[in-house]
Amino acid sequence: MLSVNMVTIDCVDLEPMVEFWTQALQTEVAVDWGDFVVLRGEPAVGLQRVEEVTPGKNRLHLDLSGGDRAPEVARLVELGGDVVRTHDVDDFGWTVMTDPAGNEFCVSDPHGTGDDGAGSEEQGETAQDDTEARDRHADEVADQTPEERAAGDAAAAQAARDDAAADER
Repeated sequence: MLSVNMVTIDCVDLEPMVEFWTQALQTEVAVDWGDFVVLRGEPAVGLQRVEEVTPGKNRLHLDLSGGDRAPEVARLVELGGDVVRTHDVDDFGWTVMTDPAGNEFCVSDPHGTGDDGAGSEEQGETAQDDTEARDRHADEVADQTPEERAAGDAAAAQAARDDAAADER
């Protein structure tokens, strides 16, 4: 049976990407082979120097979660990430962001953990709701043009900073 043990990101300028992702994921470099760096984690994140990145939209992106979304988004903006747009569907929300090289990734509300103490029938319904929300998310991201993804970057980034500042007060 196959499993995902690493996701690799192509980078023209490797060092700033290693710095961003190490801080973003609050991890450390596990292996550094010069043109290929592996960050510790499950799955691991690889960063690979390339002559030029493949043009066009990412065909694969990371979906990250880990607590309150607004402070995490604000922290990532401070590290050099940019907010593209924010979505809230039913009880599931996520923020589409880009890293310093323009690679898209998402930061979502916690979901699908199954540790809410509910019975198995309730957990099954929650898992189905989570799957439906993730499917809507994937469809929505795939259908967007680069212009649509770029629209509203500044407003979304400012909203994330405002949310984080409000949470700090």
